[in-house]
Amino acid sequence: MADCEPIGRLYFNQFHRSLLQMLRTAFLATILLLAPLISAHAGGARIALVVGVSNYLHAPRLANTLNDANDVSAMLKRLGFDVETMLDPTRSDLEAAVRRYGNRSLNAEISMFYYSGHALELGGRNWLLPAPVNLNGERDLRFEAVELNTILEQTDGVAKASILVLDACRDNPFASRLSATTRNLVSRGLARIDTPVSGTLLVYSTTPGQIALDGATKNSPFTTALLRHIETPRLEVKAILTRVTKDVVEETKGRQRPWYNSSLEGDLYFAPEPSSPAVAENASNLEGMFWDSIKSSSNPADFNAYLAKFPNGLFAELAKNRLLALAPQISEATPEIRVAQGPQAVLVPRY
Repeated sequence: MADCEPIGRLYFNQFHRSLLQMLRTAFLATILLLAPLISAHAGGARIALVVGVSNYLHAPRLANTLNDANDVSAMLKRLGFDVETMLDPTRSDLEAAVRRYGNRSLNAEISMFYYSGHALELGGRNWLLPAPVNLNGERDLRFEAVELNTILEQTDGVAKASILVLDACRDNPFASRLSATTRNLVSRGLARIDTPVSGTLLVYSTTPGQIALDGATKNSPFTTALLRHIETPRLEVKAILTRVTKDVVEETKGRQRPWYNSSLEGDLYFAPEPSSPAVAENASNLEGMFWDSIKSSSNPADFNAYLAKFPNGLFAELAKNRLLALAPQISEATPEIRVAQGPQAVLVPRY
């Protein structure tokens, strides 16, 4: 009987440690679930689909479009958007992405679609051209391209504000081919849409019926100007577009002038005022609660979880130091641990 008490204490201690670990895991999971709610309270859900098409199978390659799409994606992510990026998609891939975009836009504060590539207008209808597009006649459009109205329909009455940005009116070899096979006039650019659906901002990189220019540098003139101004704090979207227009007209010496049509019912800001004191305080409290729950932990995963959620947090350096201190204690079966630094993880060799 004398040996039973130490054995009993051993099992009790093991049970106690397991229970504490389970509670800590549940607590961390709750905090991670709450964090996006604070972000949503600060500005609401922001959804984006960004498409760039460069490597056309039946036309010369476009030089700037993939750079445009990648840079716009990175910019929107900095502004808090949940971004899906499609590069050189097929028609079916683009249609599937547009369908997801509509579903993701449900109740979003801002929903944005950006397209950089070839597009054309025929008979008053605008079409976006995926990478494998092959147009030998007007009837091919329905099977080879995606109509602009398809994107407009996906966010009609779904998002509070819907933005469509088309840097898509480059000198188009497909338009020339169609002009030789159809009686309908094929425009050099896109057709004007006079009455976008409610809560929509439609932006063309150039005036309807005109072509846009490719850039001599990394990005097109329009996207260069957009990237320059869209992150300006406290600048309303129409003021952003005024600055973009001025820059594009100057850069192209008047050969290209952006155009937009809006049915927005209020002001819209991409980079609004800094978070209110209440939201900032909530975020600070959330980080403090997270840290208090793990600061005595001996599990490296807890500190990596903290660094993943708060890469520039108040306790980031302490978390990294703690991970380094824990490295010698990792099992011999584990060759390395990961110390999170920002979005990447740094491998720390086992001692």
